Formats: sequence, C-alpha cells, structure tokens
Amino acid sequence: MLQIENATIVYGNDVLFSGFNLQLHRGEIACISGSSGCGKISLLNAVLGFIPLKKAILP
Repeated sequence: MLQIENATIVYGNDVLFSGFNLQLHRGEIACISGSSGCGKISLLNAVLGFIPLKKAILP
C-alpha cells in the first residue's frame, strides 16, 4: 500500500501543493494530471525518496 497524508511539497519559496492525501492498495492504478509546473514530477520524486515530503503546517 502507498499512503500519503497531508503532504506538502515546496520548491524554493513556492508551495506546489499542500494538504495532499493519497491511498493506493496493491493492484490499484492512479493517474496524476495537471498543468505544467503544478508538482506532478515532484510528487513522483518524493514517492521515490529523491525529495522530502513535508507535513502541512497550518497557521
């Protein structure tokens, strides 16, 4: 199972996304889509361990 809870990815000073949740069970397939620069590749790099995922910090 792949589970991501309340993740945030920051690139420089830009927050690409925050509060991201995902749960995939064995055999499930997901599609990640969005406009250029929204964080799709950064999310995949984080899942592979190349960049850290951070928990969202709420004010």
